[in-house]
Amino acid sequence: MDVYRAALVLVSLLILVQSANCEEIFDPIVIVYTGRMPEFGAALAEIVEETGTRTLVAKTDSVLRGLISLPQVRCVVVATQNPSDFGFLSQFSSVLVDYFRDGGSLVGIGPCCSMRIEELATTVFPIMGNASGRGRPIEGVHGSRYVLAQPLASVTDQLPESFAITQNEFDYLRIDSAPVDPSSELGETEVIYREEETGAPMVVILEGSEGGRTVSWPGCYVVDVERLPFYWGRLVEQEEFRTLLVGLLDWAMEGNSRYDERAPSAQMDLQAEAERLDEVMEDGEDLRRRSERGRLYTLLILWSIAIVFQGFLVVKFLLPGVREA
Repeated sequence: MDVYRAALVLVSLLILVQSANCEEIFDPIVIVYTGRMPEFGAALAEIVEETGTRTLVAKTDSVLRGLISLPQVRCVVVATQNPSDFGFLSQFSSVLVDYFRDGGSLVGIGPCCSMRIEELATTVFPIMGNASGRGRPIEGVHGSRYVLAQPLASVTDQLPESFAITQNEFDYLRIDSAPVDPSSELGETEVIYREEETGAPMVVILEGSEGGRTVSWPGCYVVDVERLPFYWGRLVEQEEFRTLLVGLLDWAMEGNSRYDERAPSAQMDLQAEAERLDEVMEDGEDLRRRSERGRLYTLLILWSIAIVFQGFLVVKFLLPGVREA
């Protein structure tokens, strides 16, 4: 068995999804990574799973490293908020960039779209933010008002033209005190929502020239402190946030050419490997049956020999004695 096939068998065992067959194993999967805020990641995953899409929360850096290579990954959501996670993301940026170049799709929420993680912020999540705006109280929400800039089919038509979303701050690129629309060398960008006061891009989509899609969402900067008005629990309860997250995620997944190319091929290979293993097991069963038949035949022969030998003893020694008596 070569390394590739061995890896496929390993995937079938370690996919962390309770599956009964290969088709279920290769259903699309969304990975959510929130670093040192796993409860926030679990809440995001719950929103996604309500749509029927399987979601795995990468609770550690090593888990994210392992999962991203799976062919059934349809989208990666990066929503780290804790500065202690930025170091890892900076080191891991090249992997995420390669994943996108390969046709994968990603959704970036919060600081991963800022210059604090430069390689991501200039390519995959091209906000290139060098300035920050602050949230404020708006209609009972501490956050920012999002205003529609460019309709996106099946996403923006489910939301009002403006609404407030919980967040403490947001990043954007500013030159001469004015926000600048993002761009990326990896494809075409478009601003979907802007912040009401500054006009800064709040939701940006990117269609890769080689396939794949990304969503840059530089807002939604929240914390893990429940008493604060920009606590993440308030964000995930907002209907506008939930609707926007699901819509943007669906849009990103639809453009994942990596999944479209790799998952069917890997599924066929895994199915072929499973059939090969079935054949091996069947051959083993046949060998077991033949072995059992062989043992039976051997016993029959031995019994026959024993009976013949006993008959010989009777004829040779017992019968003459009987006759003399």
